[in-house]
Amino acid sequence: MAGQQVPDHNSDKVERLKRVLYSPHSADATNRRKLPLQEKGYAVAGDWEHPKEDEEVYLAPTRRRGTFFVVLLSAAIVFFIASVAFATYMYFRGGNTVSADNVDIAVGAPVQIGGGDPLSLDVTVTNNNPVQLVLADVVVEYPDGTKQADDLTKDLQRDDALLGTIDPAAAVKHTFKSVLFGPENSTESIDVTVDYRVPGSNAVFQKEKSFPIFLSSAPVSIQVDAPAQVSSGQEADMTVTVTSNSTSPVSDFLLHADYPFGYTFSSANPTPDYDNDTWDLGTLAPQQQKTIVIKGSLTGQDGDQRVVRFSGGSASSNDPKNIGTVVISNSQTFAVEKPFIGATLVFDGTATSNYVAQSGKPVRLDVTYVNNASSTIVNPEIDLYLKGAALDKTTVIADRGFYDSGANEIRWTSQTDSDLASLAPGASGSVSVSFASLGLSQNIASFQNPEIDLSVTLNGTESTQDNAQQTLQSTAAASVKIASDFNLAAQSLYFSGALAGSGPIPPKVGNPTIYTITWTVTNGSNDVSNAQVSATLPSYVTWVGTTYPSSENVAFDPVGGQVTWNLGSVPAGTGYASANRSVSFQVSFTPSVSQVNTAPVLVNAATLQGLDNFTSTALTDTAQSVSTRIFTDPSFQNGQDTVTQ
Repeated sequence: MAGQQVPDHNSDKVERLKRVLYSPHSADATNRRKLPLQEKGYAVAGDWEHPKEDEEVYLAPTRRRGTFFVVLLSAAIVFFIASVAFATYMYFRGGNTVSADNVDIAVGAPVQIGGGDPLSLDVTVTNNNPVQLVLADVVVEYPDGTKQADDLTKDLQRDDALLGTIDPAAAVKHTFKSVLFGPENSTESIDVTVDYRVPGSNAVFQKEKSFPIFLSSAPVSIQVDAPAQVSSGQEADMTVTVTSNSTSPVSDFLLHADYPFGYTFSSANPTPDYDNDTWDLGTLAPQQQKTIVIKGSLTGQDGDQRVVRFSGGSASSNDPKNIGTVVISNSQTFAVEKPFIGATLVFDGTATSNYVAQSGKPVRLDVTYVNNASSTIVNPEIDLYLKGAALDKTTVIADRGFYDSGANEIRWTSQTDSDLASLAPGASGSVSVSFASLGLSQNIASFQNPEIDLSVTLNGTESTQDNAQQTLQSTAAASVKIASDFNLAAQSLYFSGALAGSGPIPPKVGNPTIYTITWTVTNGSNDVSNAQVSATLPSYVTWVGTTYPSSENVAFDPVGGQVTWNLGSVPAGTGYASANRSVSFQVSFTPSVSQVNTAPVLVNAATLQGLDNFTSTALTDTAQSVSTRIFTDPSFQNGQDTVTQ
């Protein structure tokens, strides 16, 4: 009946069961514990029965939680399927988004062209985006050596054109003109870049493309005509022919020769415009030729290979003396043969083409000669030339030769040396001379990088069995570089100098006396680098640490007691054309009884080292040790140097 509470029978059953279970005296419970376990069967319906309408259905809490997770899993699956569908849609519909991939650059030009020929480059930009491209601009960057089509004297590194607005599915074309110059059979790259914006955005987008082009020929050719074999020291000619293959004029063309080691340039027709290796040929008209004849000699050992390389191209816009871009090159290889008659320069027993000598010190030079021909050479003559302002002419002494001081030439002939009447096949001999450079007393320090150049020419006439005569010649050259006079002086002071001394003078046993040590460095004709002075202190001398000037780098190592002065670079003329380089530091000396009546050493001998930048040789000098005998001090008096009791 509505509103009437229905008794809960299940609740009564639970209460009765609790009383039975928790009562220790319940006979019912005791009997149950004693009963054996028995299997009992239950009849289970095959189908679920629907509850009656008036019965309540009890749902366990676990069943409610399972339903919640099923709903959550279903929602996740639906979201995943939707995401995959959206991604698939965006993938297949991406062609309609704004992208640089939808901007196409097409370059219309020949893939091969001759250097110096005009190039027409058609650049077409196609917009495959669904929106306009605004303020589109195309930029073309050319390789080095490219010239403007309407003015070949001007370089062309980049060119650009404003394409404006490009509608969707539209294409715009622009033609660029130029003239390419480059090495023969080379591949060059032309880079094309398109900059653009899209409506509603200030961002600048970019699309790039590179276009390779092959230069099948050079605009200019270089032909070299020269003998394949030359005798060492024998003069040989090279004829260089420059021909324009271009259909357009080639402007500001330079020809440069790279000579190998052992090559001596004599002359050229026409003469070089820069140094002895570069010619300015100006503008070459189509098919025009220009010829240059170069005279020179090669020295080397029998079988040596020497290569002269030639390169050509338009002058650099930054430096008209140098080639901006090399467009053509060629080379000439010479095989050096043993000369029919040979001469060698030997300095103080060493055969060399570069000798380093001390200023004012004598140098012995021997000129050795040999007849390599199969026949006799008659009336050989040796001419030695000495050139250089550093040569002291008063020191030249030629053994069995005549020295012409006006021409700086020494000549040996059969009239001065009977051994030169004739040279049989394989015969050899030598002549000698000694000389020296100017010294410090003769103001050698006023010369910058002094050098004496020497060249010798050996001439003779070959007499063959058929009485045919042929003049043979051999040459050799060398240089004597004069090393810089790099000197060190050391002194001890007390009364004078940059730093004042203190303590008893003469020194007294048990009392410290502070002395000043001054090192002075002078340098002659050549710059010196990595200069350093070092010395050690005796064990009874203490480093004070005061130095002057403070800008000088002086260091002291207490382990070993070494003092080091790092000078670094010392310019030529230091102490002569400019002030000398010096440093002062102080040491303390406390005498002992064993040193009474002596003048003990304060600083041991010092060593100066440096690198001569001109001669690439190490320079050294030493200064004697300094003691309490301060005789270079103007106020020094006898007896003030020895230790007293």
